[in-house]
Amino acid sequence: MFCPSCAAPATEGQRFCSTCGASLTLVAAQPPLVQQQTVQHAAVPPPTTLTSAPFLPPPLTDATTALTVVEQTQWDPGAAGAWPTANTDQTQALAVGTPFAITPLLVMADITGLLVIVAAFVKLFTIQSDTFAFLNESKTVSEVFSNFTVAAVIGAIVVIGGAVLGATGRRFGTGLAGGAGLSIAGIAMLGIAFVIGQFEGAEFAALSAGDSGTVTFTREPGFWILAVAALAGLVVFALSLREAGADGRAKLASGAGLLGAAGAIAVMVGPLVPVDGASFGDNFTLANAPPALLYLRLGSLVLIAICGVVGFLNRRVWGIGLALGGISIALWQWFTTQASQGTTPVGIGAFNPGADDRTPHIVTTLGLAAMVVAAVVALVMAAQSRTAETPS
Repeated sequence: MFCPSCAAPATEGQRFCSTCGASLTLVAAQPPLVQQQTVQHAAVPPPTTLTSAPFLPPPLTDATTALTVVEQTQWDPGAAGAWPTANTDQTQALAVGTPFAITPLLVMADITGLLVIVAAFVKLFTIQSDTFAFLNESKTVSEVFSNFTVAAVIGAIVVIGGAVLGATGRRFGTGLAGGAGLSIAGIAMLGIAFVIGQFEGAEFAALSAGDSGTVTFTREPGFWILAVAALAGLVVFALSLREAGADGRAKLASGAGLLGAAGAIAVMVGPLVPVDGASFGDNFTLANAPPALLYLRLGSLVLIAICGVVGFLNRRVWGIGLALGGISIALWQWFTTQASQGTTPVGIGAFNPGADDRTPHIVTTLGLAAMVVAAVVALVMAAQSRTAETPS
């Protein structure tokens, strides 16, 4: 106890300060200041024990538990203990696809498929002569090419089906549609080339016979539909190129790519090989054959080569789809000409210079076989790669 006036120490029960004489009665009636402070400090628990105060946040352990329960991102703790990257998300999207969406590629693929099928049943050309009745004819492309109708259906199914797959985020489907677009363009070019050849042949026959009358050549709607279908097929291919880049997966082995590319070149070269004494130059200049016919024929072969070379050297699933789409119609042409199905089947490149029949050249056959084998091997490798990347 201390004196309230001079702060001199005092003993318990002392009534007056021995130093200044002040009364100590009031001080004795109150709790000692030191004891009061000691009681206050004793009554306040350490900060770590204030867990029941209503104004304090929840304990740290509760907050950790809440964060553990409410997860905002899917995460596999066993996958090297790392959060997924954007590349991993892209790979997963490629594996399972994305929700279906209408794309420009799908729209153009539908138009292309519809056009090529309609072209099979619409008049292609008409030739009329007021002097020689044997020149008069009016035909559809299916009457000229007995295997065209089925070829058109195959092309339409592949281009539309591939675009549907592409609309769900599958790059193989996008490539398939692009290749089928070029395939449709190629066979449409052959149909146009035949019309040009028919007009040239009829004119030559009329002049040789001394016709003094009139010969009328008419390009019917089927001709123009084929022309638009060819352009639409090229647009489909152009639209498919946006998916040709990196897809989040390792490239396929170069061996299959080189085999497929070599096969595509062989398919292009096969119809150019001259037989029965013809010359290679007949592919570019041929008696009674207009240059436009020869160039359109060559163009159809170049489109097949583009699909194969670009597709296989791409070494991704998009490229494999492109290569298979590019030979979708060619495989039917090869089969019908090899087996002589139909009255006038038209094969890959239409003919070989000097050939009396339309049987595919052995180089063409070997090229197609190489492309198919390379595509199968590449697809198996892609499936194995996807399986290896999928977490167990």
